[in-house]
Amino acid sequence: MTKKAVNWYLIVPIIFFIAIIPLIVRMKLIPLEGITYDLWMGGKTNTDVFSYYKSVFIIACATISALVFMVCLYLRTIKIKNLALYFPLLLLSVLIIASTAFSEFQGVAVYGSPDRYEGELVLLSYIIMCFIIMNAVNSEKEYKLIFSSLLISAGIISLIGLLQFSGWNIFHSSWGQNFILAGYDLERTAEVYSTLYNSNNVGSYMAMLVPLTLVFYFFSPKGWQRILVGMLCTLMFATLLACDSRAGFLGALTALIIALVFLRKIIRIEWRSALAILISFTLVFAVINYIGSGRSVYSIKSIFSDQKAADDLGEWHFMVDNEPLKFERNRVIINHKIPLKIAPASFGQFRFYDNHNQEVFFKNQAAQLASADCRFQDYKVTQTDNMLKITVADNNLYFKNIDHKILPVDEAGRPITIYHNIQGHYKDIKIVINENNLLITPADAPLIIRADQQGLVFMDPAGKVLPLLKGNKVNWGYIDDPRYDKYKVYFRNNRLIVQHDLTQLDFLCAKSFFLPLSGVTPAVKTMQFSDYNLILSADSEALQVVNDCKQLIFKDGNNRILACDKYSLGDDDYFVINDARFLDYRISTKNDLLRIKKGEKNLVIFISPTGYKYLTANGKEWLMKPVETFGFAGRESIGSGRGYIWSRTIPLLKDTIILGHGPDTFSIYFPQHEIEGKFNYLNTTTMIVDKPHSLYLQMGVNTGVISLLAFLACLIMYLYSGLRKYPLVVDWQKEELCGLAVWLAVIAYLAAAVFNDSLVSVAPVFWGLLGLGIALVSIDQPKETGSGKID
Repeated sequence: MTKKAVNWYLIVPIIFFIAIIPLIVRMKLIPLEGITYDLWMGGKTNTDVFSYYKSVFIIACATISALVFMVCLYLRTIKIKNLALYFPLLLLSVLIIASTAFSEFQGVAVYGSPDRYEGELVLLSYIIMCFIIMNAVNSEKEYKLIFSSLLISAGIISLIGLLQFSGWNIFHSSWGQNFILAGYDLERTAEVYSTLYNSNNVGSYMAMLVPLTLVFYFFSPKGWQRILVGMLCTLMFATLLACDSRAGFLGALTALIIALVFLRKIIRIEWRSALAILISFTLVFAVINYIGSGRSVYSIKSIFSDQKAADDLGEWHFMVDNEPLKFERNRVIINHKIPLKIAPASFGQFRFYDNHNQEVFFKNQAAQLASADCRFQDYKVTQTDNMLKITVADNNLYFKNIDHKILPVDEAGRPITIYHNIQGHYKDIKIVINENNLLITPADAPLIIRADQQGLVFMDPAGKVLPLLKGNKVNWGYIDDPRYDKYKVYFRNNRLIVQHDLTQLDFLCAKSFFLPLSGVTPAVKTMQFSDYNLILSADSEALQVVNDCKQLIFKDGNNRILACDKYSLGDDDYFVINDARFLDYRISTKNDLLRIKKGEKNLVIFISPTGYKYLTANGKEWLMKPVETFGFAGRESIGSGRGYIWSRTIPLLKDTIILGHGPDTFSIYFPQHEIEGKFNYLNTTTMIVDKPHSLYLQMGVNTGVISLLAFLACLIMYLYSGLRKYPLVVDWQKEELCGLAVWLAVIAYLAAAVFNDSLVSVAPVFWGLLGLGIALVSIDQPKETGSGKID
């Protein structure tokens, strides 16, 4: 690159695009109508804080830059480079315009959907700025100005994010409330989002900046400049950890591994600097992990752990009177060596089956029934009237056949309250619940929790009280004892979460009992409405919730009425069903709404004058239609529900091969009416899925599969050029090392984009760096131009 004068007319808009736009935060009230109002959850207006003004300035910046660029072309002060990359970019632009022109919802396609505002005008602005940057940056001073501005901007974003992590949020200050938010209360306390809207965006942003600053660190002159860049790199790494974005971490890790391969010779030479940055990263990781009560370690482990579908019944095994029981429809299963199933027979009698549903016969033998089947020699059976006594492994279990249903009872024939006196296993942890005592026994540190009038008391097995200290997050705490450093505890509104390493246990906690809430009963597969009868069907049992003159009646799949208890939990009164098949359900009615909670999952149904209805956030009834799925069966919960969203998004692609539905229209075409999937995998039925959590699926649905292929073709051409150039470099020049830094940043963003979407908060930085990277990788720089050190 030459050292000619800076073209300020073009460089200033580029700096604004890359460095200033991510910092823009300002509240804007936007009226909604039509489809955006139907899908929006916030009423007739969208109170936007992070996206609207960014989109406005993106369009303005691209417009000004395009006008200046055309003037420069006319005056012949700039030339368009001969690059094959123009063809996929042109095709992408044409398909964006065509998808918008043929979109059924052109208003959304042009300007974007609420809280996103990434419509046609913004997407074309990205491409225009990328084209201008790859042609306009032609001198060392120009790209150094761009990098300097970007690093200053990134430093500000990092500081705001780390302050949020430490508990101080600029948007909650009087200045932030009055100047930025105009009095609007931004009710977000626990998330690190800085100026980028959410933690996933912070993750994608920092994924780019960490490898970029790391390359600059190794090539900065020794002394204060390298120390300064090293501090900035460490600051980016700290923010990446603090935002807790696993996608961002994976993106940065991918780029860092490639960087280690490319820079291995430099790292050997500069081993002291490499050791210094490694120690800095380690210390930062330890501090962030400590402040976050082990969250960083937990998040990294969870990336590689097996994510099972929600509500896997196989995780929980119940025991009553020290003997394992499992409830399957109207049967009871005793899991002693060889499982024995007990089923009701006529006239209050009982029948027995093995695990393959083959009937097992018991014959009279000294006042007891014994089986001729050697597999069941341990079982001794006594029947009197409709009472059944089973003796196995020195345990006496009693059952009754009531209305053709097996119920566990005590020796006097009184029904046992299942959610008292429970033993069970969840993964590798044993749980014992006895009235108001909860015993959690992992191998390393058994914990006793007692509920009483004063609250929760934590004790070790010897009865020593363990102090619970608050962490930096609201209501989360940790036990002040080194034996219990793997524990985290959350308690609010009678909900108790105990986290031990990678295992999370969820309980309903009142003053007299604990009730397990997570992984207890099977996932709900279907939901049916019939007037005032709601049927939630699971693999093993159905629950019917009948509204009879505003009186709730609960029935199982065989229309048998279920007993329930009522408890005051927080601000609501909940019904808890006294039946092991429905242990994790809580049901309430309030303000013409039926609310059903199953563990962390929330179902809200409107009680209309004509019966139950499932409505949009703004009162329109959803029409129930079949939903197509593809892949991820049994893995819908991976990636915080991404498996569910992807499995419902992929089938949409068959309708968008040539043209998409229009930019930012994804939320309109996603099957929002599928309440079973939302309930099981997103934990709430009121959520509107407005993005697929993957840039590639987002582009495939919105602007078409061919547009996605054009985008990938552009990226492959750029990445291939870098792959041909950078591994062969021996004597690094400034343009080459800066080009490598950008190349790695682009790779990091693209890796994170498998799990994250494009959004106006971060996309300008990516497209700006892509244009800059194309400009830098196309340079064939003579070796005599100077050293690779960055001044």
